[in-house]
Amino acid sequence: MNKHKKQLLILGSLVVVVILPVLLDIVVFGNSIASNLTNGEWAGFLGSYIGALLGGVATLTGIYLTIRANDNQRREDQEIMFKPSLRARIETKTDTGALCYEIVYNFNHPYFSDVQYEYAAISFENVGRGEITDMTVNISSEDEGQTAISQYLLFQGISDSFVPIGDKIWFTIDIPRVRPEREKDFNNEKTRIIVSSKITVKYKGILGIRTYTQILEYFLAVSPGERPYNLWLKQQKITS
Repeated sequence: MNKHKKQLLILGSLVVVVILPVLLDIVVFGNSIASNLTNGEWAGFLGSYIGALLGGVATLTGIYLTIRANDNQRREDQEIMFKPSLRARIETKTDTGALCYEIVYNFNHPYFSDVQYEYAAISFENVGRGEITDMTVNISSEDEGQTAISQYLLFQGISDSFVPIGDKIWFTIDIPRVRPEREKDFNNEKTRIIVSSKITVKYKGILGIRTYTQILEYFLAVSPGERPYNLWLKQQKITS
């Protein structure tokens, strides 16, 4: 029951408890209309009638609240029963036929190309017991390490997506290659680039009761002589 409904219920109760006896005194007991019943008999009759009426209302209200609470509990139980869950892992290849997002890094560094890339992939597999609906994805990144690096994440994807049980969401990661003519300089200077990035996925289960937020933090490391570049997952967390 929300706050507004509670306020109306309290106000209605105050009206019945405070105003109703005053109205009865003015309309029934304090009028000059002749009656075959005494005030005491009228009081007994109205007390029984109003008591039965209020008792019926209270009973119906209790039944309604019980049914509503049971229905909410049933939906919560079903939400838990069919709760989806995503598990992230680094992949050696990408399924281009599946739902796929692209993350493109641009180091803005003279040693790195802005048109040639090394490729990596991360997948999120729905390992839960229900389908995923209303999914949105946000990707962010920040610089780490001693080298001043700026990078841009170009994101393309689909909102309001549906992911069945066992299916995967793919993220292809495009990492700039070292320019061939600068390979020697890159190795001699022992340049190392470390970038920390975050993928935030928000989604609902098939019942649409709760919104789950899953955050994956990962590191990308580019060092001389490393092929492929290092990519590792830092941590995952889910909230709802």
